[in-house]
Amino acid sequence: LPARPAEAWNGAWFGFPPARSADRLAELRTACEAEGRDLATLELTAGVIVDIKGDIPASAPFRPLSGDADEIARAFDAWRDAGAGTVILDVRATAATAVDLVADAMRVHRGG
Repeated sequence: LPARPAEAWNGAWFGFPPARSADRLAELRTACEAEGRDLATLELTAGVIVDIKGDIPASAPFRPLSGDADEIARAFDAWRDAGAGTVILDVRATAATAVDLVADAMRVHRGG
């Protein structure tokens, strides 16, 4: 369906881009080709869960981001390299330290 009238496609909810998100993006690319639509005309976004407290079990069907600012920044880099222009964050902690961690990761991701 996004290959027709949509303006954006959100691959949600992933952490570090797993094979599952690559598979879904490949399906989207194929659907766009079938509709005669250039994938570049569709904004790609990614919904990402940041779980710094480790509350999400390892059995979850996705891998949330955790770790330090460098690891989270590497995930932002990977999503950018996969074509995502926007990363939507679901930060699973409301403490100021969680916000500070994400801010540090953004500084690393942006190279400064």
